[in-house]
Amino acid sequence: MTELVDSNTLSKWRKLVHLLVSLTNKGKLSWKETPRDDEFLTSHGSNVVVIRQSSSQTSFEDLFLISLRDKEGKIIDSFNDETLDHGQDETNYYVLIRDLMLTIRRSLSGADQALDELLASLSEEDDDLPPF
Repeated sequence: MTELVDSNTLSKWRKLVHLLVSLTNKGKLSWKETPRDDEFLTSHGSNVVVIRQSSSQTSFEDLFLISLRDKEGKIIDSFNDETLDHGQDETNYYVLIRDLMLTIRRSLSGADQALDELLASLSEEDDDLPPF
């Protein structure tokens, strides 16, 4: 179910998601795991952003929830990918946030770093393989 929200707030939420993706991809945001499964947080100043993956009650796909919290941890704003996707066709926010979650997971687990190191090491041993 999509909540009613004014266009100014919706625009700000969409911009926030794009900034989170961009800054995460550039390595400028530090994400941490929370005690809950499939939930991560990052802080900036006195604000905390929490991203959580949960089951959707309206579709077969998971739902991605983003909440903004104050310094005491109180939720002061929240939205989900379905709300962001509603009424627009330019960006698939489900895919954008899903990929952000995957990036965060891989970064925190060290999978990307391990894969990069392994590829570099193995590439030194095989000069015949063209670079990707």
